[in-house]
Amino acid sequence: MIKTKNFTSTLLTLIACCATFPLQLFAESQKPNIILIFSDDQGWADTSVQMHPDRADSRKGVYHTPNLERMAANGMIFSQAYAGAPQCAPSRGALMFGQTPTRLAHTTNAGDYLVKDRSHKFTIPQALRSVHPEYATAHLGKWHIPKLKPEVAGFDLHDGYTGNGGGEFYENNKEKLPPEDPKQIYTISERACDFIAKQAKAKKPFYLQISHYAVHVSLQSRAETLERTKKRLAATHPKLDKRSVLFAAMVEDLDIGVGMILDEVEKQGIQDNTYIIFTSDNGGFTYANTAGPNTPLIGGKRWTYEGGIRVPFVVQGPKIKAGTYCNQAIVNWDFLPTFYDLVGGTEALSKDLKLDGGSFRAYLEGDEGATVNRGTKDLIWRFLKWEGLPHDPVHPAVAIRRGKYKLYYSYYTRQYELFDVENDIEEANNLLDQMPELVADLKKSLNDYFEEVDAQDYWIHRKDGKRNLIGKEGLEEEIKRHQQQVPKARQ
Repeated sequence: MIKTKNFTSTLLTLIACCATFPLQLFAESQKPNIILIFSDDQGWADTSVQMHPDRADSRKGVYHTPNLERMAANGMIFSQAYAGAPQCAPSRGALMFGQTPTRLAHTTNAGDYLVKDRSHKFTIPQALRSVHPEYATAHLGKWHIPKLKPEVAGFDLHDGYTGNGGGEFYENNKEKLPPEDPKQIYTISERACDFIAKQAKAKKPFYLQISHYAVHVSLQSRAETLERTKKRLAATHPKLDKRSVLFAAMVEDLDIGVGMILDEVEKQGIQDNTYIIFTSDNGGFTYANTAGPNTPLIGGKRWTYEGGIRVPFVVQGPKIKAGTYCNQAIVNWDFLPTFYDLVGGTEALSKDLKLDGGSFRAYLEGDEGATVNRGTKDLIWRFLKWEGLPHDPVHPAVAIRRGKYKLYYSYYTRQYELFDVENDIEEANNLLDQMPELVADLKKSLNDYFEEVDAQDYWIHRKDGKRNLIGKEGLEEEIKRHQQQVPKARQ
């Protein structure tokens, strides 16, 4: 027979445990790990994952990316995910600060030192630590955010102030990359696995950003990957040129690196509390990959047509239903407020930060009808680099997206185009004359935004290698000078 006193004590202990246990689970769920895998210059359809549920051509059979397919089977594909810019440095800044490159006065890679830094220095690591100071943070690979060092951004572990050079040699000592480590895919992934294991053992929440140099040129792959790719494509695409075969091999090496991360997360038993995101910094290089460049999209890197800014996006993690699609538009300046939300941030982020992004957490949890409350209503891109090099076409332009409509303006042709980019991803049907009221409203929104953020003057990157900043007074002369070299938009 149980004595009343002991029974009462035992019962109270059980009640306390039952009350505490779900709270502990809730506390843990509010400290998820976040791993962002960021590829370089990878186009929307440059994988074997079908990026749109209704478009078989949103994947390409030349690529073999079984680990991205594995992520997609376990998680969600965003069919309308966008980079912050059609070029790497401004896109990386948009991601880190939650602001458009236009607001940051950094719309291209060139000449950033000529304009006063406008970034607020409130970054993704700082956003996470404002909720939970114990977050461990790491950035491995390519940095390429001007005027901000990774340690100032809040990263405990990092590779320093790196740029494109790391895709050719180890930047810390200028040692040429060995053939078994193309674009540092494997060493970056190995170090990322070490970081994951260390934090899992310490039971410490973490944010890990893996910024690959692949698949940026130059084209590199492991010899065994290339041979395997050659054999596979000889049977399915026998007329494919050597450059495209090598590019496909590099894409596969990158996918192997993704698999290393997935395996480590599973090995450590933290997959139920870890978000893993794969995306790219901008659209594909039109001349780096000749296997149907960025079709079905037009344009590519350095263009604000869909080929330059729509990117692959696959995510798995807590509360994400396996094997699903989200067909809502998101952009990488949404990441900071989204990650802040995912780790339990409840206080509204300061309006003084002037964030352009908003949290799309509801989309991750299956509520596709939710509204993303962004600091800026429309999605706005502005790219102002001038080169006109024959091997590297550039088309300075502006784009604004609201709902399913996107207005495009060329600084060269001085013409507007309006597209329904949900149903016309090829941007083939110009609706400009059919919707004058919408066009007028989008033009006004563009002008209002540029005035609000004091949009920068126009970059010029001359063929003689000199970088100069000009104002509007010099714009007409430069447009006339370059117009003879402008590539046709729909080549």
